[in-house]
Amino acid sequence: MIHVCYALHDTQGTFAKFLGTSMASLLANTQEGVHIHLLHDATLSQDTRAKFVKLVGGYEDMISFYHVTLPPGIYNPMMRSPNSPAALYRLAMGDILPPTVQKLVYLDADTIIKLDIAELWQENLGGAVIGAIPQSLYPTISPHDFPLIKLGKISAEKYFNSGILLIDLNRWRHLAGFWEDSLRFLCANAEILRYSDQDILNVWFSGNYHPLPMRYNLNVYHLRLMRKDYAASSGIYHYAGRCLGLPNGDGYDTLFWEYFIRTPWFGVETMARYTEKLLTPNQTTWSIVSEI
Repeated sequence: MIHVCYALHDTQGTFAKFLGTSMASLLANTQEGVHIHLLHDATLSQDTRAKFVKLVGGYEDMISFYHVTLPPGIYNPMMRSPNSPAALYRLAMGDILPPTVQKLVYLDADTIIKLDIAELWQENLGGAVIGAIPQSLYPTISPHDFPLIKLGKISAEKYFNSGILLIDLNRWRHLAGFWEDSLRFLCANAEILRYSDQDILNVWFSGNYHPLPMRYNLNVYHLRLMRKDYAASSGIYHYAGRCLGLPNGDGYDTLFWEYFIRTPWFGVETMARYTEKLLTPNQTTWSIVSEI
């Protein structure tokens, strides 16, 4: 059984379809049994929960739900991170997931998995706690966008992206009190932690993590800046930065829609809302997609 973890915060009820689409791509391309562990908060509605259960059950796989509560004041508008509170939930994985889960793949919700996740699952961590993709592999993104690098706290060569992680959860749990310590560190350093969870994980693990191949975190925004035309190569495509467009866009957009139509969020009503948004003046591609 391959264990995969996601996190969700969905105040408007419009983000779950992205997570559902990622799940659909994961399950459709993976031959072995998958157990999905979903970290969520009170924004998970009963209707959305039922859709996740229906989606995963259709592939005869498993899903478990874990309610995460942040202490008051941990996440507020004064903190500079552009991420949602769900970004912090992964920091609690060692405390919340059952001890039977000893190894874990963490995936951001805005990903499409166009490979058998067993390929990532079988990567050798070489004794490290986590495996991740070095941020330096994305040359179109300046190191100065990451304050920890700019301030000299972490070298650009050692800083990694936290959107896709392979985790030895047994070793992670050896860091007693990591969940509480990381939140205290966040509060004490909110002014310099631009990317909340990612910065925290780099503070703890940048000196001892296993670099993974770039194909496990193919940043779509980066690929477009590099003028890389979509090719149906295997990999994990990461739509970070709201870079999803219309179904008549490029191959990266078409890839998302290929799996979205397999989810419970797709239907006649969805396409009617999409058509209405498409005909509305001054609608951006992201708002059209995110609001349906």
